[in-house]
Amino acid sequence: MKKCLESLLLCSAVFAFGIGCSSPYKYVAQTPPPSAYRQPASYQPPTNKKIEIISEPPGARIEVNNNYVGDAPITITLQEDGDEFTRNTVIRASPTEAGDYVQTKFFYAGKVTSGGYSFGTNDRIPSRIFFDMHLGPATPAVDVNVIPSN
Repeated sequence: MKKCLESLLLCSAVFAFGIGCSSPYKYVAQTPPPSAYRQPASYQPPTNKKIEIISEPPGARIEVNNNYVGDAPITITLQEDGDEFTRNTVIRASPTEAGDYVQTKFFYAGKVTSGGYSFGTNDRIPSRIFFDMHLGPATPAVDVNVIPSN
């Protein structure tokens, strides 16, 4: 009985293997047509735009999204999409002289597209940003240059 069962199992395995190999429904990797790799005609890839950053007095430490990029005056390059920011951007200038104040500029990129409609607007990228390091806080009661006591 055991011998018969072994030969039956062997015969079943060979039969199943033969059916699988001769099946017309084989898995064949298909290469998509070249048109699948093309972008739609309306697609415009993001480009880069140069921005000149200057400060009064010169030499302010410039950071873009918390990354130090250099001292003013400096020209930086940011990615744009139709003259607009592609992501939220914070540009900060830190003073180098006593009595000056940190200056920050926020740029919003929050356009949402849904169902073919766009909601919100992205800020446009300026060609020049000026920081006046002598400007104090908007509310005189707020002193941003307080040195904590130890």
